[in-house]
Amino acid sequence: MDLIQEGRKTVELRTRLPKGIGIGDIVYACLPRSNGEVRLSFVVGEVLVHTPDYMWRECGEQMQISEDRFKRYCQGRDVVFGLRMEEVICYTKNPVCVRDLGLKVAPMWFCKVK
Repeated sequence: MDLIQEGRKTVELRTRLPKGIGIGDIVYACLPRSNGEVRLSFVVGEVLVHTPDYMWRECGEQMQISEDRFKRYCQGRDVVFGLRMEEVICYTKNPVCVRDLGLKVAPMWFCKVK
């Protein structure tokens, strides 16, 4: 999350598009094992759909992932997805609890709130 907060990571890579996620939606991110504390949120500015090779060429630096790790993550996929992050808000000093968002537990992946 530090790379996002620093503005270096601006594209979130996914091998599957989270159900119901689209442009203008707000994504909340929790740290692993954080008891459901939301540490940042962002607005989806663009949904990218590309072959892994094209995604790497166009967005490799924006994803802040090594090429080797990227290839392993995308192995066997014809298409991968990227969520362009805009309007990032960090909650490091005052984390929000997922219960405040209407969830009982932190999702393991992505969860559309509304």
